[in-house]
Amino acid sequence: MNGSSFAIKDKAAFQEKVLPALFKPSKFESFIRKLCRWGFAKRRTADCGDFQSQSVWFYHPNFQKGNFVLCRHVECRLNPKLGSTSIASSRTSSSNVGNHANI
Repeated sequence: MNGSSFAIKDKAAFQEKVLPALFKPSKFESFIRKLCRWGFAKRRTADCGDFQSQSVWFYHPNFQKGNFVLCRHVECRLNPKLGSTSIASSRTSSSNVGNHANI
């Protein structure tokens, strides 16, 4: 693509080699849920011009190759089904903001 999405071409290898080094638990389904919580959407392979049907593509409007400023607008939602409620916005409205680590 043009830097507006990313692909996982081999789910089994990704789960076996990448996830254990970065996440616990290291299950692919858990990783997908985390991406959804951060606002990423799964893209259909046909939309991506993919040559491998096993590839899984993800997109977020504020996650673009080389645009690090835009990444600041990617926020974790407390509950993906609730829409835009995010951890970052709930922290700023809290009276004890200093007790929270920055994400």
